[in-house]
Amino acid sequence: MDDEYLNSIRLALNEVLDREVEIANETSLRSDLNIDSIDMMVLYMALEKSFTIEIPDSDLTEDHFDVVSNIIAYVKKKQSET
Repeated sequence: MDDEYLNSIRLALNEVLDREVEIANETSLRSDLNIDSIDMMVLYMALEKSFTIEIPDSDLTEDHFDVVSNIIAYVKKKQSET
């Protein structure tokens, strides 16, 4: 099931970065993919759309969005809240 999340996140990153990326659970958005703060904001919106979740401003932290595995955990948590 995590493969579905991983693929959706990869597709969102491809769109945000306008290039093909390969990711794994341990992929760091900042150090491995060189995502800047503007790209991160676009990614948040893409994740909201892709997973039909709402990401409140208070959750826009490195703790939730530093590596792919944390994004997957965050999305699963948000989906379980609905």
